Amino acid sequence: LSSDEPKVVFKKPTLEIGKKLYTSLGCIAFHSLDGGRNHGPTLKGSFGAKKEFLEAKPLVVNDAYLSESIEKPMAKTVKGYLTGMMHPYNLQKAEYDYLILFIKSAR
Repeated sequence: LSSDEPKVVFKKPTLEIGKKLYTSLGCIAFHSLDGGRNHGPTLKGSFGAKKEFLEAKPLVVNDAYLSESIEKPMAKTVKGYLTGMMHPYNLQKAEYDYLILFIKSAR
């Protein structure tokens, strides 16, 4: 979160914090929540969906894939999108959990 905000330790990920990270980290500029096309794939319905990649085998989107995509976005590029559009993030474990929970909720 912002360096101006007090650090709060949460025991359980919340959608509210996930949404705040989605916005503050700039994910909102690349990944839609409504199925619309943007610089990156939409998050709507992405969790559990099968994705095809430019240079990797297809897979079903799960927690591990989402975590890898946030930390190392060039590891797998979804077909139809340009490689290198997203920069890597080095977040705290809890921040990955918040974002992943938020992405799972995008139905």
